[in-house]
Amino acid sequence: MGEIRVIGVDTKKLTKTKVVLIVKFLKAKSLKDSTMQMYCTSLEPIRGLNQGADLSILTSIKYALPQAKSWNDIGVRVMSATDITRAMLADFNSMKGGSV
Repeated sequence: MGEIRVIGVDTKKLTKTKVVLIVKFLKAKSLKDSTMQMYCTSLEPIRGLNQGADLSILTSIKYALPQAKSWNDIGVRVMSATDITRAMLADFNSMKGGSV
């Protein structure tokens, strides 16, 4: 099937204890710019639309990076306050069509 890249764009609370991450496909020509929900754990739905499908973030990480043991191993880094401010301003300006 080839490489697939997604980026998280939103979250959705399904129940009191279950949340999904809404992802947008960046790479995979057939899915480009489409969105889908991914479960945060490896618990797949027992019934419903995604019954039997493996759409979990945890399973995706284990498949792509089996050696990963921490957030740092998968590329998640702590951002400084300055970096966070820059990212927020860039996001705000991109919504307004301006530049930083």
